[in-house]
Amino acid sequence: LSFATIAKGWRDGSFPNNVPYDYAYYTVFNNAATHEGGFLRGLTGILEKDVTPMKIDFDMDPFDEFVFSIGYSADKDPSLRHCSMENESINGVPWYKNLWLKDCAMTGGASGGPWMRDLDQGGVGTLISVNSWGFTHKPGMAGAGL
Repeated sequence: LSFATIAKGWRDGSFPNNVPYDYAYYTVFNNAATHEGGFLRGLTGILEKDVTPMKIDFDMDPFDEFVFSIGYSADKDPSLRHCSMENESINGVPWYKNLWLKDCAMTGGASGGPWMRDLDQGGVGTLISVNSWGFTHKPGMAGAGL
């Protein structure tokens, strides 16, 4: 009974014109009948006991923030990779300013991985974007503003 939600602009557009809408949300109903215990020992199958919710900030100006990004690049599968640096901006298309991690070496497959600011030592932070696109000929990862 869980579902995903995408932006209408992503559904109705095509790359690169739909880049500003390159994000989605997955809703999980908190009902014990819809969950099973996971593969790790100690998981209860009760959402609020097994998962730490991630804060999402829709209102902040996300530029020039020190962020952490994670994802599974196809070229390093199955290893989880990360980038941590101050973000910048880039215009992938002339009319839209993306968030940009210029030295990030993640590649295709990392799309959808979170960008978090104020990450603590326990791995909890505030979501400000997700991995969206990069160039094939140089490092860098772009993210849409939420």
